[in-house]
Amino acid sequence: MRQLRILLIIITAIISFPTMALAEGGSTASRSSGGAAMALIMYLICSRRKEKEIGGWLLYYYIQLYLGFIMIIVMTMVSINNYNPATWEDNKLYMLFLFSTIPGILVYFIQTGVAAMAMKTRDYEWIKKLRAVLIIDIIIVLLATLIDFQFFKDNLAIDILQLIWPLIWLPYFYKSVRVEKVFVSKDWLTVPLVSTNK
Repeated sequence: MRQLRILLIIITAIISFPTMALAEGGSTASRSSGGAAMALIMYLICSRRKEKEIGGWLLYYYIQLYLGFIMIIVMTMVSINNYNPATWEDNKLYMLFLFSTIPGILVYFIQTGVAAMAMKTRDYEWIKKLRAVLIIDIIIVLLATLIDFQFFKDNLAIDILQLIWPLIWLPYFYKSVRVEKVFVSKDWLTVPLVSTNK
């Protein structure tokens, strides 16, 4: 069971950093090993804190969220020329590019803010908002996928990988025992769990 959990974490980390994995040069093997190393580091950090309120999978979500936030900023700065209308010959394609990228970036920033408020306040209302943001994220990625399928086929792999993030975490924020005890009953530290890495 423990090996299955480690394998799941490694796979999740590799698919959770699609922009970094697809944007950087180098061989597929070196990118995969970098993702696996990141996953192992995240696993070690999260497993050592599984008894804490923000530990286990919940801590994994936050680490992944903040790393993704940094990566979005970096990748946006690296590709800033793509957002300059003067570099596009076709205005329609430029607008479609903006519609397929900017909403996803904005929703990610909103998700980061909502998740940070949830951690700070431990208020369940912020978890409800976070679920709504994850649902919106799914819708936006699906729309971006439709646009990219028609006009920017090179971006389809990124779209598919970006869809995995909210599809994994949305059920977690509905079903997790840890989320229930940290944000609803607020008795994580007083009521022991059978399995505390949820």
